[in-house]
Amino acid sequence: MKKHIAVVIDWFGPYKLNEKLRIATRDYYSGGLYVSIGKTKFKKQSNLQYIGISDSLHDRVNVSHPKLNLIERDNSIWLGEIVSFSVPGKRIFVKESQLEIAEWALIYFLKPRLNVKKRAKPPSHPCTVLNRWWHSNYNTPRMTSPHPDWADIINYYGMDEEAQVIYLKRVTGRIKRIKPGDI
Repeated sequence: MKKHIAVVIDWFGPYKLNEKLRIATRDYYSGGLYVSIGKTKFKKQSNLQYIGISDSLHDRVNVSHPKLNLIERDNSIWLGEIVSFSVPGKRIFVKESQLEIAEWALIYFLKPRLNVKKRAKPPSHPCTVLNRWWHSNYNTPRMTSPHPDWADIINYYGMDEEAQVIYLKRVTGRIKRIKPGDI
């Protein structure tokens, strides 16, 4: 059985696809995750559109990105940095990086519209992903997620187990339980 991976991600934003984003990715980030929220052609609702990872956010997250160009209105970019990751118990070599497992879990359970590949099957490792959001000044926490479909916690125990997608900090809060056959 594969070890459970726990990942804490601090998200900073929102940014627009402009010079401020280019400066932030150049000066403060090397690799990490990114999320785009906005409206695509003919859509009235703003949605989670794309989640990605890169070894160089400065080179990847820009106006020439093939998926980000499909988001025509209200596009906001959030940059994610893994601040803690761990495998409980004795340390062993993990083939896939914690960054890739976190991206996979976010895509699989949140279903952003423009991601295709990692939506098809669940992550290869059991994992818990805890999301925290901060304003782009890097010091002020946000009390709620930037979008109602962006969960605070994803708790996935493996293929044959129920997953929990948890939304906190709302007036009522909610936990969405996903059984293996539900997906």
